[in-house]
Amino acid sequence: MSTRPTGDPPLQSRFAREGDPAVSSLPAKEETLTATELLHRVEELAEELTRARASVEALTKAVEAERSARSELQATAAKERAKSRKLAAHVRQLNRAQDVQTAGTGELAEALERADALERKLGEAWGRIEQLRIQLAWATRPLWRRLLRRRPKSH
Repeated sequence: MSTRPTGDPPLQSRFAREGDPAVSSLPAKEETLTATELLHRVEELAEELTRARASVEALTKAVEAERSARSELQATAAKERAKSRKLAAHVRQLNRAQDVQTAGTGELAEALERADALERKLGEAWGRIEQLRIQLAWATRPLWRRLLRRRPKSH
């Protein structure tokens, strides 16, 4: 009894070599295969398919590992860029502070020179005040001291 349904096309037309270029490139064999040979070929094809699937799975895992490594690398690069921007801002801030300090140092030196000049002028002014005080004391001494040419009293 045949296990083939009655509505299926005949086997020769169903597995025709003309439609598939890969199959049509195979040489046509006139000999018929026995069941054991056919089973052996099916087992070989199953093993080849298993190897191909294992290869695909390995490639898929490698691609996934590559993707995850790239995403980790991108995240790391983004973090490093952020750190770099912060560091560059800090360097700019330090440069500005150094410029201000340099300007402040120059201003401080100028202020110290002005303070020294003012201190000299103040000393000169006190010396002049002392001279004027002595002149005033000589000019305002009592008449009898003037006549005797005595020095004025020191206060």
